[in-house]
Amino acid sequence: MSLPRSSFDCCTSPKQIKMVSATSWTHRRWGSILFSDESRFYLNTADGRQRVWCREGERYDSCCEIDRWGGPSVMVWASIFTRTRTPLVIVEGNLTAQCYVTEVLRPHLLPFLQAHPDITVFQQDRARPHTALLTTNFLQEQGVETNSWMSCSPDLNPIERLWDELGRRVSARIPPPVNCQILIDAL
Repeated sequence: MSLPRSSFDCCTSPKQIKMVSATSWTHRRWGSILFSDESRFYLNTADGRQRVWCREGERYDSCCEIDRWGGPSVMVWASIFTRTRTPLVIVEGNLTAQCYVTEVLRPHLLPFLQAHPDITVFQQDRARPHTALLTTNFLQEQGVETNSWMSCSPDLNPIERLWDELGRRVSARIPPPVNCQILIDAL
């Protein structure tokens, strides 16, 4: 499915083109898309700030404990459709193209698409595992139509809002998750 053709002048930014094109879509057209994404949830706050823990008298000493990235984390993948969703898939380690095809697309996406023939387009962002030749060849071989969003376009994927809400709910839990298994159970 390609974006509707419209005339734009040479000064129109790709972001403006994307917004105009997307807003001209009908409810039925939006309703035929399966939106997917992955997200990483951290046990600790992952706001990019460094935190240093020191015992008394160890101020700025090399033996201080520094947490730069938020500590242990869990990566998950899911997709949503107007009337349903896929189960939340726990992704072990980093998401590579091979992992994406073997642990996500083949066991979870394909059966879901077969069970929902009214889904005509599979929407994913332009992350490297999604655009890798291995992934694109797999999706083409399986007859899965993907949407060709422009790079640097606004993120119109509604699942991003769900990740934000899920992150807020997990962060608000009392007591907070203290290990990855409890974090997975909370998700």
